[in-house]
Amino acid sequence: MPVTAKLSRRFYDQLGDDVANELVNWFNAVDETYRNQLRELNELNWERFRSELRAEGIAIRSDVEKRLSEMDKRLDARFSAIDARFSAIDTHFARVEANFPTLEQRIDAKFARCETRMYKAMFAFWTATVIPLAALILALNGAFQR
Repeated sequence: MPVTAKLSRRFYDQLGDDVANELVNWFNAVDETYRNQLRELNELNWERFRSELRAEGIAIRSDVEKRLSEMDKRLDARFSAIDARFSAIDTHFARVEANFPTLEQRIDAKFARCETRMYKAMFAFWTATVIPLAALILALNGAFQR
């Protein structure tokens, strides 16, 4: 919004209306010229700022993409190491599973031996208990029959 310069009435009286109006018009023209120059300077600065901002944005994006790429490579290396460990574990489990029937047979054989021992011990216990008991019963029967 342009501001029009006006001079006091005394100034008009001293110089005359024509000269004072010419001076006012000259001031207004100079003011308008300065305003236009300032506007152009601001627009140039704004465009320069925008181009610098774009360049910084591109640089930041490039840096972020570079860092993400490096992080992705590191993660790939770590996941490869983890996959190798899981592969080793799978191999170990496969070996254990391959030996499992053998282990199961060995455990079954040990249980069978324990069971056999248990039966023998029970037979010995009951034999050792029943024979004297039978002898006692026979002796008591013979004593009561006389």
